[in-house]
Amino acid sequence: METFNLILDGRPYEAVAYAREVVARTLKGDVNNEELVISKSCRSFSEYVRPESQASVQTAKKLIEKGYDFIPGMKVSWIVVDGSVSPQLVEPYIVGEEFKYKPDYKYYAKRLANTLSSATEAFGWTDIDLLQNTKQTSLEAWNERKERINNKVFKNKKTDEILTLEEFM
Repeated sequence: METFNLILDGRPYEAVAYAREVVARTLKGDVNNEELVISKSCRSFSEYVRPESQASVQTAKKLIEKGYDFIPGMKVSWIVVDGSVSPQLVEPYIVGEEFKYKPDYKYYAKRLANTLSSATEAFGWTDIDLLQNTKQTSLEAWNERKERINNKVFKNKKTDEILTLEEFM
C-alpha cells in the first residue's frame, strides 16, 4: 500500500525506492514471520479434486497430526517453506507457537515483486528488476532515472492528450 500511496502522492522516485527496499529486505529474510502468513478457509478434503495439491489441505492435515481439531470450513494459516516444488510445501503457523522452519524468502520476494511491479512498471521497473535490484548502476544513473520518472508523460486514453505525471495524478 505504501508504494501505491507514494505514487498517488506524486512521489514516484520514492515509491520505486520503497518497493526495491521491501523486496530486497524480504529476499534477505529481514521480515517477521507474521508478515509471511497466508490464511484461507479449508473445506472438507473430499471437496477438492486434488486435495494434496492444496496448501490449506496440507496445513489442515499437519494440524490434525499435531493434535489440533479441524472442522471443515475453518480458516487455517501457513508459511511457505518451499515454493519451488509442486505442490509447494507449507507448514502451519500457530499464533503463540515458535515457528521452527525456514520460510522460503525467495518465494515471498517474487510474490511481492510481481504485485509491486504493477505500479512500478510505469516507471521502468519490472518484477525482475525489483527482484534482482539491478537498475541502479551508479548514483548518477539513478539520478538520471529519477529525472526521467518525474518527467514521464502519459497519454489520456479518452482524449489522446499528453500529460505529465503531475497532471496525470
